[in-house]
Amino acid sequence: MSSIRLRCNTDIGQILMDKLKVVDSPEVRTAINQVYADMCDPYVPYDMGALANTAQVTDKGVTYTQPYARRQYFGEEIHHKTEYHPLATARWNEVMLADHGDEFIAEASQIIRRAFRKGEG
Repeated sequence: MSSIRLRCNTDIGQILMDKLKVVDSPEVRTAINQVYADMCDPYVPYDMGALANTAQVTDKGVTYTQPYARRQYFGEEIHHKTEYHPLATARWNEVMLADHGDEFIAEASQIIRRAFRKGEG
């Protein structure tokens, strides 16, 4: 009985690096940051909507561009109106993660999985 030898010259390291580039692309990071912003939205203080509605989502993160955003974010002494956003609070991202961190991780994982599959060559 003769044996058959097969040698695969595949650069697994290069394949993984190519896939990681897809997963760590600006598009994937932006998609994950958009999920983050969407999940934070109910916690963002909302009076007339200027703060919540001007969140800018990029691959670098979520930025609230109103001049008073920092004061609202750190403002434990501020009474946040809850008529439109009943969960409105200071440090809204931390509260959202405490409430829905597992959901955020699950959604971000789905985005990463889809990007990884798309990157298959």
